[in-house]
Amino acid sequence: MPRQAIVGELGLGAPRQEETPRRPQTASDIGLTERQAEVLTLMVQGKPNKEICRELNLAEGTVKVHITAILKALGASNRTQAVLAASRIGLKLGTPGSTP
Repeated sequence: MPRQAIVGELGLGAPRQEETPRRPQTASDIGLTERQAEVLTLMVQGKPNKEICRELNLAEGTVKVHITAILKALGASNRTQAVLAASRIGLKLGTPGSTP
């Protein structure tokens, strides 16, 4: 008996359809600025705020403001969730100082 018939008879719903691959989103697609994308790239690399500050020549308060915007854009409540969300949606990130 075909799987569809068994699933239908048991009331389990339709068989799961394969997801179509989506093109990777860019930071601007989710509302991030170029600078926020650079900060996110360094977050994905596991860099702490102070290292991000040094690498991008920013004040620590500025980095914190960018991280807050990143968390909001990704619907995350912490850095780990933000990195996982970026990965899950296939966010295409460049290297700091280049256009993502």
